Amino acid sequence: MKPLVTILLATFNRSNLIAETLNSIVSQTYSNWECIVIDDNSTDSTEEIVCEYIKNDNRFSYYKKTEKYKKGLSGTRNHGLDIAISRNAEFIQFFDDDDLMCPNNIEAKILSLAPKSDLNFTISKFEKFDHDDRSNVSRPIFKLSHSH
Repeated sequence: MKPLVTILLATFNRSNLIAETLNSIVSQTYSNWECIVIDDNSTDSTEEIVCEYIKNDNRFSYYKKTEKYKKGLSGTRNHGLDIAISRNAEFIQFFDDDDLMCPNNIEAKILSLAPKSDLNFTISKFEKFDHDDRSNVSRPIFKLSHSH
C-alpha cells in the first residue's frame, strides 16, 4: 500500500489564490495524500473556498488556528504539525497558500523515500513566476538528502 502523505497548508487571507493552490494539490499523480489547511483566522472568503473543496474531496480538512499558537506562519505551521502528530503522520509536505505543485511532485518525492532508501527527506527547489508566466510549473525539481 502507498504511504499517506500529509500536506500542511498554511493560509491567511488568500481567497484570490487558494483555489489555484488547492487545484495543484488535487492534480497530483500520487493520490494517497491528505491536506490539512490551517487558517490564521482569515477575514476574507478563504474559509468558504476551502469548504467547497472539502465537500468534493474528503482528503481536505480545515482548521482555524487557535490562540494557543502565535500569529503568523510559524504558529500556523506549528498548529498543523500538532494535528499531523495526532494523526501519526509519516510523511509531511509543507505548503503555502500561494504555491503551486508540479503534478508529479509528491510521487517523485515518495518514490525517492522508498523503504530501502537511505534518505530522510527531500528539499524542493522553487521557481518564482508572475501570474501570467507559468512556463516552468511543469518541471519537478528537488534535491535528495541522505541520512548520516
